[in-house]
Amino acid sequence: MGIYQRRWRMFWHKGFKPSGGSSYDPDAQTYFTAVEAAGGTLSPTVKAAYSTMIAGMKTDGVYSKALRMWPNLGGTLAGAAIDQITPASNSLTWYNSPTVDATVGVTFNGVNQYATTGFIPSTGFASATNWQAQVYVMVKSTGTLKSILAAIDTTSRALMLRAAAVSAGKSAGRGLNASRVATSTSGTLDNQSIAVSRTSSTRLDIFVNGLSEAADTLADTGTLPNIELYYGSRNNNGSAEQFADGKFCFPIIAQNMTAADMLALHTRIATFIAAI
Repeated sequence: MGIYQRRWRMFWHKGFKPSGGSSYDPDAQTYFTAVEAAGGTLSPTVKAAYSTMIAGMKTDGVYSKALRMWPNLGGTLAGAAIDQITPASNSLTWYNSPTVDATVGVTFNGVNQYATTGFIPSTGFASATNWQAQVYVMVKSTGTLKSILAAIDTTSRALMLRAAAVSAGKSAGRGLNASRVATSTSGTLDNQSIAVSRTSSTRLDIFVNGLSEAADTLADTGTLPNIELYYGSRNNNGSAEQFADGKFCFPIIAQNMTAADMLALHTRIATFIAAI
């Protein structure tokens, strides 16, 4: 083998590819493969922007804190169900066929459409007092009591992220006890992220676009719900309710996220969406 052939092999194995090809973050590539195997379609523009986003999340120290991340890409229900963190498993299970955008996002009808996540907060998180749940709102919900990522069990242990709360147009987060709540001061708008974050037994925040808008600081000694979170509705001990209308993407479940992490996560996702 000549010297130029040896050098070319070295470049290839380090991730360089010939003219006309692309080199993506390896975890992003694993996700692309799973989405496409499920019948989804991802354009070169989407892949490039997405790979940049994932690489940026790693640089920010955020990626390792995510337990689940469903980008809702691919244009098919099966493709949109794939989890970024573990693409071979942890897929969403859709009910009553919500509408999947050809590029990104899922639209729920607010009547009977939702997905089960398989993620049970009481066993999925390392701590009952350090966890986060976030969703990117592409088209806001209308009315009140629209749960987008939520569960409440028979003993009122709860983790709830509402795209529209008791106050119409506001976002809200609850947990551990359902009586603990943080409600946004601004109205929920199109094209923004909302998140609920508990970082101690006396700190529950609602984040909008990566910034905390309100906090509940009363002590909460409750525990997390022992049933799975639903996406697009609330799981009330096995029954879907409080269905959300609107269009959403990037439901993410994480732990150990700081306020700086929340802003970094929002910025990476918003930049990706703007790029495609």
